[in-house]
Amino acid sequence: GSEALVVLRRVLGDDHVFDLKADGGPLRGLDIYAKRAGAELVLGAELSARKTPKVRALVCGGDGSFNWVSSTVFQYGFVVALIPVPLGTGNDLARALGWGFKYPGPDRLEQIAKEVQSCEQPPSWVDLWSLNVSNLEHGPVNGEALSGLGSKAERDPGRENDDVAPKRSSFCNYSSLGVDAHVELKFNEGRWKNPDKYNSQFMNVVLHGVHGVRHVALESKYILRDRIPYVKVDGKSIDVPSSIQALLFLSIPSYGAGSNPWGGSVSKRFRAAAVNDGKLEVVGLKSLGHFISMKLGIKGVCLAQGSEIEACIQSRGNGKDALLPVQADGEPWAQRPGLLRITHGQHIPTLIGPFHTETVKTHARFDTRPDFAPRASIRASQSINLDEGEEKETEAITAAPQPRRHRRAKSREAEDLLGVTNKLLGDPVLTASPREGT
Repeated sequence: GSEALVVLRRVLGDDHVFDLKADGGPLRGLDIYAKRAGAELVLGAELSARKTPKVRALVCGGDGSFNWVSSTVFQYGFVVALIPVPLGTGNDLARALGWGFKYPGPDRLEQIAKEVQSCEQPPSWVDLWSLNVSNLEHGPVNGEALSGLGSKAERDPGRENDDVAPKRSSFCNYSSLGVDAHVELKFNEGRWKNPDKYNSQFMNVVLHGVHGVRHVALESKYILRDRIPYVKVDGKSIDVPSSIQALLFLSIPSYGAGSNPWGGSVSKRFRAAAVNDGKLEVVGLKSLGHFISMKLGIKGVCLAQGSEIEACIQSRGNGKDALLPVQADGEPWAQRPGLLRITHGQHIPTLIGPFHTETVKTHARFDTRPDFAPRASIRASQSINLDEGEEKETEAITAAPQPRRHRRAKSREAEDLLGVTNKLLGDPVLTASPREGT
């Protein structure tokens, strides 16, 4: 991590390196170089399927880092292409897009920065999904003191007991409920307590395995149907077998550090998955053993494809039993009961890496139809009304941002010095760095 910081500052200059940990997020750097959404963006004038945005950002970190930056782009409607540079543990998006699965080294990193600056190839696009949890219409949310599972993530004195908002409001790779998110949560609780012990990609993989084995040996079996009475995909209920212990919502073909749960499933029921088709693949896992077997090429249980997901999360008791482990892009939390909804948020422009054709098992497939049109941020478009009565709201979005304080994120990748490398064709570059010792 510290080596990558030195390389990027040498190539791009100190003025274009942003420490997301110190800044509390990527907003400061993006505000300097990237355009915010205005009426012309929402109407599609600046979103072209054939033209890469002038601002390119190398997001240096893992999948959680990319989530952090892309969620800010989603929230504020920035026009920027995001390119992942793998410095995390799983690096699933970097794998899928062909940018590798581990730190590329100083020479290759320097080459990547220069290639992104000068690249004139058309952009590729990936779906970004909006995730929301609201209170159930019937039955109060459990208001007892939180303890045990997810206590670190859930205990917040400033939150009201009926606050069921998820810890992540968007994702690009995948989200999941159940046993895999439980293991990820346990891993992250250890990382939050002792971040210095979790600074090696290899050891992080080993520790994920340790937590998985511990769960299998010591903890009770998850019966997901007891916690999720129904799941709807595009308004239709789907049957979730009683054997399923984890439910995955996949937007890319790489999951859990290089597995492909969906495989190449194509049939009368399912079409080939693409990362920009506005569809999620819904997959079930029967156990952690099933997760391990995917490394050997075994698929998950393919359940559905769709653009809108609705899942009812119910309480099974008090304390830790009232919470269900959920994760988005590898960032976990213990979720209170509520109604979970996932909808398409926008398309994020990106660039394909040199290894895209080599990683056949997990490489991203794109919808290349001539009529494909990228979608702008729904959050930006919801905030912009071109009627005369809404002019002030439009001006508030297009105007320069006001200084704001950022709450430090308790995220796995937020504990790294992360980064963003931004390049205006012929203009300065914005970049950020990973943490020393990562």
